[in-house]
Amino acid sequence: MNPPSDDNSTTVQTPFLEITETDAYREKIIAFVNTKSGGLLGQGVLDQLQAQIGEQNVYDLVKDHGPQRGLKENQHEKNLRIIACGGDGTVGWVLSALDLSQMQYMDFVSVGVIPLGTGNDMARFLGWGAGYGREDLAAVIQSLARSETRLLDRWQIDVKPTAHTGIATLKIPQPVFNNYLSFGADAQIALDFHEKRNANPRCFANQMLNKLAYGCISCNTFFDRRYLFGNIANYFELHVDGRNMDEDLFRFRPDAILILNIASYAAGINPWQGVYDTFWCASSQADDDRFREQSCSDGYLEIIGFKHFELARIRLGRRGHRIAQGSEIKLTIRRDLPMEIDGEPFLLGPCQIIITRKNQARMIITERSQAAQQIESKRIHLIHDTQTGKPRGYAFIEYEKESDMHAAYKRADGRKIDGRRVVVDVERGRTVKGWRPRRLGGGLGSTRRGGLPGGKRTVGDDRRRSASRDRKRRSRSRDRRRSRSREHKRRRTRSRSNERRSDRRSSRDRQDSSRRRSRDRDRGRRTSNLRGENDVHNNNGNGPYDTFGINDGY
Repeated sequence: MNPPSDDNSTTVQTPFLEITETDAYREKIIAFVNTKSGGLLGQGVLDQLQAQIGEQNVYDLVKDHGPQRGLKENQHEKNLRIIACGGDGTVGWVLSALDLSQMQYMDFVSVGVIPLGTGNDMARFLGWGAGYGREDLAAVIQSLARSETRLLDRWQIDVKPTAHTGIATLKIPQPVFNNYLSFGADAQIALDFHEKRNANPRCFANQMLNKLAYGCISCNTFFDRRYLFGNIANYFELHVDGRNMDEDLFRFRPDAILILNIASYAAGINPWQGVYDTFWCASSQADDDRFREQSCSDGYLEIIGFKHFELARIRLGRRGHRIAQGSEIKLTIRRDLPMEIDGEPFLLGPCQIIITRKNQARMIITERSQAAQQIESKRIHLIHDTQTGKPRGYAFIEYEKESDMHAAYKRADGRKIDGRRVVVDVERGRTVKGWRPRRLGGGLGSTRRGGLPGGKRTVGDDRRRSASRDRKRRSRSRDRRRSRSREHKRRRTRSRSNERRSDRRSSRDRQDSSRRRSRDRDRGRRTSNLRGENDVHNNNGNGPYDTFGINDGY
């Protein structure tokens, strides 16, 4: 399909932007709109997009029964950018159709989102907002055409029957998930709400009433004995990368398990990186070195557990209980359990589930999104011993962007893994012009032949300068501590000297007081003896009362 000429192009003027059909063909932007999403908002978005990028570039998923027609018409386009307008289910629908399509330039196809659903976790994670508020889409289309992209892991779900399966159903809504998979108390609440809404959709047309109904269902589930005291841990067995997690599960006894791929769950919260709570997260340390940093493109899933009464705390941004991270998860279910895949709840019978990475999709992100804050590695090459086959203790990691490389360097250098410090450096042989190793007269010094021209600094120079500054700071801090210690000793010496002087004064005062009391007693004894002698001489035989003059004529 050739782009239209300038004479036939339709121009839409906005205060800051000008989007035409010619721009759409140059960037090759197409849109898939789920008109059933967001109530009546889907049709309004469809009309706006047709006016902005042309009717032939906008496809109605309801009328076309899926995105297959649009992908087939554009399968030979290079640098194709797709806008998925709908909820998380619509995004998964488009990505699954891309897996089955025969796109000639599949590695250059990227997908953006205009959120029209309820939770919109994928749109929140990519930075496209919590929902569509009837605003003008010209600025959004411009951003989707020029924003950066990020690889997103997509995970395959293989369901196999077991001896306990019997006649139970093993049908799942979709064999691939992009956001999360959960089972237990939270999935039971979502399943009950989903069934009640399907039974009587008119009663669930108001968003505030839906939240109230969701809260009531959550309270009813609280008294379900299956989700009391962690009884759900008896109904399944979890293996992560071949490791049995029963010990951790029975120690914590969660009521719900969440397997997370992106940093968004339940309308935008991240229970893996939530606010640390000393009381509730005692077994999950604030900075736990056992786990790697969360990323949507590292080939690892995060497994989190929480109890039923913690659901409200999780929705307020608190952290759940970190269980494990892994690239292959095997789950053996012994009885019927409610599950939820990317917001779609269902009931699954006894079976075995194996979760492995299927592929990666290229998603369009904004600069301030959570996805942009995560580090993305392009290739990891781990060096092994040729004779023993064991790792030699170092590896080479290639990153998509230089900013990710610098971020990984700052975060990883000096960290300890299994009690051993990690040393990180930058490869210079193919990145620094004129670089020579130290054995050939080069190195990091600017005076060597391998140094940078003009004495420019390298990452190693910055690290040595930083280490020197740290040593100086430690030296100054040590001097200050010594000075404070000496001053403290002087104050203690002066205080003790004052105490001794005070004790000596008190002792002298006590001695003087004792001597005065002794002299007073001696003086009193002498006076008493003198009076006794006078009484003996003056007694006239009239009795003892004469001594006091009682009978002296009165």
